[in-house]
Amino acid sequence: MDIEPNEFLQILDALENMVFKIRKDEFGKKRIMLSEGKLAKKLGITTKEIYGKTVIDIYPIETARYMDVHQEMAFGGQNVEFELMLESNKNL
Repeated sequence: MDIEPNEFLQILDALENMVFKIRKDEFGKKRIMLSEGKLAKKLGITTKEIYGKTVIDIYPIETARYMDVHQEMAFGGQNVEFELMLESNKNL
């Protein structure tokens, strides 16, 4: 069974939490390529609002540092899951 791109986004949108994808650019900066789910909508940080931004552009420095540790583990090939306590205050 194949899933079409629009179907995939509909599945992500239906999730209660948030799923995101980060990619390193040519300078090694980690940029957000995807951020979807009901929590992302509630916080106003969906792909549409934050595509291409860095974590530091969006979150307080303490949160960004916490996320960076986990991101580096993921870029190193580890499976990573983590939780954050987020508020709807954002710096977009």
